[in-house]
Amino acid sequence: MVSASCSPTAPSWWLSVLKAEGMSRTSGAAMPAPGEYTAPVSETRRFDLLLALVIVAIAAAGILPWPNDADLSGTQPPSWFLPYDDAYIHLRYAQQFVRGMPFQWSDGVPSSGETSVLFALLLAPAAAVSDDIVWLSTAGRLVGLGTLIWAAWEAARLARALRLAGPWPTVTSAAVVFGTALSVSAVAGMDAALAAACLLRLARCWADGSWATAALVAALPLVRPELGVVTVGAGLLSLTGRRGLTRVQAAVATVPLVAGAAALLAFTGDWRPAGMIGKSMFALPWVTPARLVEAYGAHFLDELLPVYFGSAPLVMVPGLGLLAIVAGFRMARAPEARALLVLWGLQLALAPFSTHLPWQAMRHHQPALALAAVIAVFGVGRFVGARWARLAAPVAASVGLAMVLASVPRARAFHAQASSRLFARAPLAAWLDAHRGEVTTLATHEAGLLSLFGVPHPIDLMGLGSPAFTRAALHREGAVLESLAREAAPTVLAVDLEVMDLAPLLVDAVVPPRERFVVGFVDGPLLARVNDGARLDFGYLPDEAKVAMRWEPPPLTNKASLAILALGADDLPSYQGCRPVTGRVGLELGVGRWVVRWTMLPDRRGTIAFAEGSELGPITTLAERADAWDGRWHEDVVTLTQPWLWVTNTDGPVCLESIRSR
Repeated sequence: MVSASCSPTAPSWWLSVLKAEGMSRTSGAAMPAPGEYTAPVSETRRFDLLLALVIVAIAAAGILPWPNDADLSGTQPPSWFLPYDDAYIHLRYAQQFVRGMPFQWSDGVPSSGETSVLFALLLAPAAAVSDDIVWLSTAGRLVGLGTLIWAAWEAARLARALRLAGPWPTVTSAAVVFGTALSVSAVAGMDAALAAACLLRLARCWADGSWATAALVAALPLVRPELGVVTVGAGLLSLTGRRGLTRVQAAVATVPLVAGAAALLAFTGDWRPAGMIGKSMFALPWVTPARLVEAYGAHFLDELLPVYFGSAPLVMVPGLGLLAIVAGFRMARAPEARALLVLWGLQLALAPFSTHLPWQAMRHHQPALALAAVIAVFGVGRFVGARWARLAAPVAASVGLAMVLASVPRARAFHAQASSRLFARAPLAAWLDAHRGEVTTLATHEAGLLSLFGVPHPIDLMGLGSPAFTRAALHREGAVLESLAREAAPTVLAVDLEVMDLAPLLVDAVVPPRERFVVGFVDGPLLARVNDGARLDFGYLPDEAKVAMRWEPPPLTNKASLAILALGADDLPSYQGCRPVTGRVGLELGVGRWVVRWTMLPDRRGTIAFAEGSELGPITTLAERADAWDGRWHEDVVTLTQPWLWVTNTDGPVCLESIRSR
């Protein structure tokens, strides 16, 4: 019997794999009875690995651009250029590992921004050889393709463990590579294929009870943070005494997860990685349970299901997802398939919590799509084998060819388009490269690509340098501005003005805007005026954490903090973060006199009222005034005889900047 189990036992006689595969046609897709034919496990492994190499080679040849001599100063992307900024983020962390500064985006600042620690470690040897961007880009692509080969190989071995024979293990490898967007991510130097390979192996080896499987479960959070849910689930399942990890193995497997969370809490102030803070709905400011449920349902219906139903063909070959859903119900009665189904179902349940689900061809969900591809082929193989066993080879060949023809042209076009979009930033990177040593600190949005050019302290506005910036980015421009003023002093700002509108900080643009992205020097005096010593500064999150607040209703999550440029009391410009109040907000300030700084939003008018009281009791109005935007900050002095100040806006809205004692 051909075995693909994790602890295989092979019979003493040997037959060639090709002969064994040919004999399987007589029994359909299911494995034959013991003694009907056999092939040694080592032979099937080599056979599947060889086919995985061929399949990935075809995918790479179809997607990769033609070689050219272009460089970063040209008008077209060089052939070595990676299409995702995130690939260069992996390379940056690999460089930091080699330099003796692990888990640091900027030197000396602990960071949890690496979304795949193991992938960065795989890149570290290349970073040790050279810092040349061409070499690093090529190495990233080769490592990505290497992990894709592993995923394709694991897919074939899983197919054999599911008792598929004949051509179907090879079709399963092809489905994982061509039927999903894993090939695009791998060619782009990304980590999705590594995560897929780990899940495919776990689906095959879950019940073997080995320490190797326990080690794989322990490593999952280092492959991708969200896979830590599988680690936790394995630990909980072990308590039931069912097949899988023993309680001792599960306890050992959860040690890295717990230790990692504790280390993050100690060094960054948050046990969650920056990616989890910045890309999940759980971290959005002021989200109510009802809004969370509503958003979850919307993401599931509008973003996830269309992929499986075929309306996003780049992400998954049309029809493959629907086949996976149908086959999944039929597989529920097969004991050998339960681990695969559970892992897929868990990934399906978690996916809608992502705020970046459609991003980069569903990159965060691509490992789950690989599981779905295996399930789909299982359904087709069993169906054909049970009814038309002699048609297995032509049907399998037709399925494989259809997947290649359906996916490769779109994947190649997508790679080219993504490369062109990121390459629009390349002139900025070339400028940085030409001014090595002159730029001391860079605040950037496209962090990965721009950080590879000798800037000592790059600051990622989305939070790679510090989780504090990740949380600030969730609260939008005002909070990022306040954090920049207190936690860093950048001399150069590189930013997509439609993603993070900090245009007033830019002076003397060194590179003209290109597709909204611009590099310019920071207006130091203007940035210095942001921190004006207020006790409570709306927009600076540590300040807000010091004061008890009640928002009725909460600020809009996508505009929780704005950056407003207005004139101060000295008629000099003041660029400050503030929060809009569409209803009212209560603050526990205590008895005394307080100065409230506020403004109407630009081109708006409305009414603001100040009142005092307790958190839940009645309030007494102290003052009320109507106003319109006039380009200035306004300051009102209120005297509290009760601990809570309530600020109410009937229309407008009002934007609160700070409160200080007087």
